[in-house]
Amino acid sequence: RGGRYMAAVHSRLSEFVAWKCAHPVGDAALAESAAGGTSEAINGYERALRHNLSAAECGALVEMLSMLDSLRSALRRAEGRAEALLRHSIHEQTQAFVHGALGPTTRKAVKHDKPLKKALLGLRGLAADFPSREARAEGMDEAVLRSKEFKAGDHAHDFPPRAAPPAMTQLWLLRSAVRALSDDRSLFAQKSSLLAEPDLSREVAKEMRSFYVQSAHFEPLLQLSATVEALSDVSFLWTREFYLELCDVVQFPTSMSLPWVLTEHVLRQRNTPLMPLLLAPLGVYNCCADAALRQHKQQHLYAEIEGELALVFEQVLFTLSEQVFAHCKTRASLMLLDPARLGGIAAADDGAA
Repeated sequence: RGGRYMAAVHSRLSEFVAWKCAHPVGDAALAESAAGGTSEAINGYERALRHNLSAAECGALVEMLSMLDSLRSALRRAEGRAEALLRHSIHEQTQAFVHGALGPTTRKAVKHDKPLKKALLGLRGLAADFPSREARAEGMDEAVLRSKEFKAGDHAHDFPPRAAPPAMTQLWLLRSAVRALSDDRSLFAQKSSLLAEPDLSREVAKEMRSFYVQSAHFEPLLQLSATVEALSDVSFLWTREFYLELCDVVQFPTSMSLPWVLTEHVLRQRNTPLMPLLLAPLGVYNCCADAALRQHKQQHLYAEIEGELALVFEQVLFTLSEQVFAHCKTRASLMLLDPARLGGIAAADDGAA
């Protein structure tokens, strides 16, 4: 559930930024707003983000960034215990499909020597787990599969309960084979004649398609740490190489950077519920720095991000110090006023309201 929440927040953030970039603010909206400067002096990057965001949208972006960071921290704390449970669950689902759903169909294909036999035995040998080598040799023996004892038995639990999911290569081969066999255009899912039944019944083909859809989540779940890091990556909020080429400039000023725009919005709100989330937009620089070193492998890009963050942090401290000083000065002035006069001022304010 936490992964679904992270995926939803991450996708909405990326979709929102993409929509804003595709629909920049026009000259009429710029003329009505207090953007400052002529519309010709405002470049495409400013039109896409800086002057294209309302106060409500800036607040929502800050809250979504904070939510994404909180979800990442919560999942990182639960990684060790969750990974063991996930591996156990994936192993159980895979083996229940191979032994339980495909067991009767495999027996039928082996007994009647159908062309489907080779493919199903290959799937069984690829992914089936058995308690021991002897049990594996018996479970893969065609004579045992043809026997009445195998037909009468329940094979949904013919595997040991352990946290041993299929490897990535096994999972890819298993899903590819299941997809090919259960496809509507597959020869095994079609009737060979008007009265004949297909080698794969509709029920089994439906179960195979269901497993194919469900197993699509196995790879990101088995790589939980990498998945959490990918879902928490918001470096796209700072990356602007397209607009650098479009505007033919080396770099944009810090005032145009989206993380600073969001941070500035929080500072302007002063003592509001957004103030505890002041550092949430600055987390974008962490993702950008990580992407610059690990993905792009560009030292100069990391230096640019580091320099911009230093300027932004210095400006945040300057603005906060001004606000704290103004608050303390106001409180000190109120302490020097006569309480009776102060009460009269409050009553006058209430009457005016």
